[in-house]
Amino acid sequence: MSERDAMAALTRWVLGQKKIVVGLWAVLAVAGVAALGPADRSFEQQFNVPGKEAFLANSQIAATYGNGGDAAPLVPVVSLPAGKTVDSPGVRADLTDALAKVKGALPDARVASYASTHDRTFVSEDGRTTFALVYIPAKGGIDPGQAEARAAQAALHGVTVGARPSR
Repeated sequence: MSERDAMAALTRWVLGQKKIVVGLWAVLAVAGVAALGPADRSFEQQFNVPGKEAFLANSQIAATYGNGGDAAPLVPVVSLPAGKTVDSPGVRADLTDALAKVKGALPDARVASYASTHDRTFVSEDGRTTFALVYIPAKGGIDPGQAEARAAQAALHGVTVGARPSR
């Protein structure tokens, strides 16, 4: 049987068995819809390999603190004016107040900073620049953390630290 004859035979069979063909297409469509959920989840950005050290550490951080193990933190930065350092009078209180506003806007966030830890790791060598790590719960989706970043920016709008606006 030639290729042309085989195609003609298949065509005749399909046209003669319309109900079976439509039923087969319906079954395939239902199976395709059922496979959408697992297929969609496979496209999530996931760089952790279960069982590896980083995955275990991230999981433990998230379980212990409720956030921070699986999402990049927001990083507010303050550069103080000339003549001021984090050790200048009033600066630590200004930092604490500014971060309280961020915490108010993001109540589920966990904040670590020089103001909260007194750790010089959060301070530049000259003492004029400091930053905070604001860990937010991972929610996934497109542009994760963007809404939280906008909320933190809004909370800090107009706030001054050492007489210089935060950014």
